[in-house]
Amino acid sequence: MSNELFNLMIMVVKKCSLSEEKIRREFKLSLAEYNGLLALEHGERILCNVFSKKMGLSPSRGSRVTNRLIEKGYIKSNRLLDDKRGLVIALNRKGKSIKTKLAHRMNECEKKILKHLSIKKRKEVKDALRILTEVMDKEVPDAVS
Repeated sequence: MSNELFNLMIMVVKKCSLSEEKIRREFKLSLAEYNGLLALEHGERILCNVFSKKMGLSPSRGSRVTNRLIEKGYIKSNRLLDDKRGLVIALNRKGKSIKTKLAHRMNECEKKILKHLSIKKRKEVKDALRILTEVMDKEVPDAVS
């Protein structure tokens, strides 16, 4: 059996990673900070431990990412009154602004790819990626979720 599909997927991941890295460098974000900002929705208030789980991180690692995002001024935090260990976080104005800028840069990258594909090919590529994601969720749930 050929490894062609796997090799093609690796090539796509590498190319996407390079684009993502360029965006992260532009905004001076580590991979964890970038993923943290993408994980938080506008208007969402979330417990720090839920944020960690959402990102697939241990509570201590999630706490470090949270602290860095607070230090950079992207999120605000409040302690729960009834649980001194509980921390609720949310994007602040600066965090919402950078998240909007990140989305804009991601859209630009997507447009650069899509301009080379016909409407029919775009649909085929999106359908194929959805199918691959579904199959991989079944076969390797911890590695792709």
